Amino acid sequence: MTRTAVSLASGLSNEAASQIEQRQRLPRIDTVERLAVTLGLSSAYLGFGEGEEARTAIASDAQSVGQRIADVRKARGITRKALGLAAQVAGQAIANIEVKGTLPRVDTLELIAKALGVLPGWLAFGAESRTGDGRPRLDGSAQRDALAST
Repeated sequence: MTRTAVSLASGLSNEAASQIEQRQRLPRIDTVERLAVTLGLSSAYLGFGEGEEARTAIASDAQSVGQRIADVRKARGITRKALGLAAQVAGQAIANIEVKGTLPRVDTLELIAKALGVLPGWLAFGAESRTGDGRPRLDGSAQRDALAST
């Protein structure tokens, strides 16, 4: 599929698709989701190299990223400000994602996921990166910590 065909099918300008492809611009997670649908790939795989390459029957959901962040943050007993400090992003950015529905860029989401100890693919897209029993997959360091505490 040509860049022009991908950009048309995913609703991007040819210039935006070119900048993303040449790594001159980082996409927001909703853009990754649209590109993944167009290319028949898993959103988590395209955005973060996680999980299966082929798109599954389980739909991804970038629009709910704020709720997933809030749920994990609250379960960990962390304030927005503390999460922002741990992720090296402004606490207001966390609030904007959680409350206003702002969709973060891939790099910002990776920082937040690392601070929360979950895989960025799950945090960004939901079900695609969950374990078989429906729990979010932890990143490698969080998995080691969880195993060490049992």
